Amino acid sequence: MESFFEVVKRTIQKNQDVLAMFEEYDRTHHLRRKINYKVRMNITLDENLVQELRTFCDQHQLKMSTWIESVIRKELKR
Repeated sequence: MESFFEVVKRTIQKNQDVLAMFEEYDRTHHLRRKINYKVRMNITLDENLVQELRTFCDQHQLKMSTWIESVIRKELKR
């Protein structure tokens, strides 16, 4: 039989996103509706590259940010 502390430890590990949400509420007094939220980044890219990416995404009916996220995920898995 698991001890109380083992159950608590397992529960904490399984629900990290919910705990982060409550920590955010404790800090800001605002509860976010989504647990996993996105972070805005400001980066500098070559103007021609951005234009090519915009054209590519328009042709394939993709959001630029979604496409960039998928490429980053693929690269991080390598």
